Amino acid sequence: MVVFTCAIEPSTPICSRYDHEERLSERVLRNELALETTLNDILKTNAKVVDA
Repeated sequence: MVVFTCAIEPSTPICSRYDHEERLSERVLRNELALETTLNDILKTNAKVVDA
């Protein structure tokens, strides 16, 4: 008698109930930090141009 068992992982990972919201919040925070950095760079450049 030969017994063969096989388990297949689902093609999509099982996510927490709030996984989408967590990932979206992380993206929003990363984008906000990037925008703040860009704004600071623009303000510094503008100040140099105005002072020149």
